[in-house]
Amino acid sequence: MNAIVRLQVEDDTHDLWLRDLLPDTYQLIAAQQATPEEAFAFDLCILDEPTLTRNWEVVLAWRKRVQPIELPILLLCEEERVRQLSPHLWDVIHDVVSTPFVKPELLGRIRNLLALREASMEQQQLRLQLQQAQ
Repeated sequence: MNAIVRLQVEDDTHDLWLRDLLPDTYQLIAAQQATPEEAFAFDLCILDEPTLTRNWEVVLAWRKRVQPIELPILLLCEEERVRQLSPHLWDVIHDVVSTPFVKPELLGRIRNLLALREASMEQQQLRLQLQQAQ
């Protein structure tokens, strides 16, 4: 089964570029088109700074709702802004990719974040099995 990636970016150029880059490998969900069932049914969320700022509490709620499973959040940020990001952002996001994108870097980071998600899901499954065995 393909990983589900939620795209939530304001910049239409970034949105189109991500859609061109990812469609064969990942199932994409546009935030504005997500059904209520899809609201939490994704493996990775890619968003930009304006979207994160506007939806800070929502993103925190997503992460809290699925704990202890990791729900990776990838932030797209202008290269000049990366060094200015507040340390508290790391409480919400897992990684940052600067724009303009470098395709191999972006794909590598997406793969790593999806591996983190999968490993956390496997770990949770093992926890549940251990609890049932006790």
